[in-house]
Amino acid sequence: MLYRTLGPRSTLLALNHSTFRWWLVERTAAAATWAMRGVARGWLVYSLTGSVLALAWVEAVRAAVGVIVSPLAGVISDRIEKRLVMFGCRMALVLTNLLLALMIFLGVLQVWHIIAVTVLEAVVYSVMEPALQTIVPELVDREVLLSATSTTFVVEGVFNIIGAAAGGLIIEAAGAGWVFLINVPLFGLAAYALWHMPKRIVTGNSNNSLRSDLAAGIRYLRARTVLLVLVALAFARLLFIQPYASFLPAFSRSLGFDAAGLGLLTSAAGTGALLSSILIAALGDPPYKGRLLLASGAAAAASVTLLMMTGSLAPFILVVLVGIFANAADVFTRTLMQLTCEASYRGRVSGVAMVLGNMVMLSVIPAGVLADVYGVPLIVGGLATLVFLAYIIAAALLPDIRNLK
Repeated sequence: MLYRTLGPRSTLLALNHSTFRWWLVERTAAAATWAMRGVARGWLVYSLTGSVLALAWVEAVRAAVGVIVSPLAGVISDRIEKRLVMFGCRMALVLTNLLLALMIFLGVLQVWHIIAVTVLEAVVYSVMEPALQTIVPELVDREVLLSATSTTFVVEGVFNIIGAAAGGLIIEAAGAGWVFLINVPLFGLAAYALWHMPKRIVTGNSNNSLRSDLAAGIRYLRARTVLLVLVALAFARLLFIQPYASFLPAFSRSLGFDAAGLGLLTSAAGTGALLSSILIAALGDPPYKGRLLLASGAAAAASVTLLMMTGSLAPFILVVLVGIFANAADVFTRTLMQLTCEASYRGRVSGVAMVLGNMVMLSVIPAGVLADVYGVPLIVGGLATLVFLAYIIAAALLPDIRNLK
């Protein structure tokens, strides 16, 4: 019975779609770049400043741009072919990575340079994100959507592990500039894969003004309670995940880790994410996805709380658990949102969700101030405990979410 439930047929169903295979090539390259750059940027900022607050400012800049750009990006995603939106964004990232590498090699890089490039990249990622998060339902059939989403996360998980570990090792061996330079051909590969994906039909209505389409998307979201709650739960989860991720360079140093150690710690989270993605992909289309979402969200928050209380030996185990449960909550949230939302509104709903997520990212500024005074463990652990309670309350009081299939 267990083999039938977790059989390879369920895991590989989505791979029957040739377009989805091109998508996985794009995800392979993109996941490696994201992890490598995350380690390199955090290490550079903390090395230049020695301040948790500086890490928070970099994240807050990204968030502020996202709050402004994301609503219109959602409209664009519903109007323009998602493949083309992402292709243009990938090519723009080739240029920003070349710029960062050049400044590092010339020895002129300062924190404000990192912030300036972060602004440019935040615009690019904000435009791209709604298309990235909502394209999978256009690539596969509805009954294999969960399998396709989790398979995507499997690929991302593998190359997050590789990319994060490689980023730390490259910094130690050759310097951070090589991380950004290596990302250039990887972004080129991602763009190549997107260009070779077949054209898709645009489901949105492009006859209205941008403002009218945005207003229609907000009205659509407000009228659907289940979608609103799913967005709210994702919003709550970011309340602890964002500070946890942003302050990990400072937390790792408090444990005595160097850049390679930070890379390995980041890879441990990727390992957990990979394990949960493989399991969910193997499940195929399980019932009661809502219960699985609520359980994984609560478990992720509990794992972060325990991580912030740990000593120097247990972090890798707990970071793996964070990766397992946070990734599972993300997979179930994204799948349920796509299943619940009409195709023509997916980009705009994703854009609104991104605005809320970026507003949470802005909270890293006060969190960074408090973390510099009281320490990362107390602040991040306290936030995670509050979100744990929110998921428990949702599980007890919201049967419509609990019984989603």
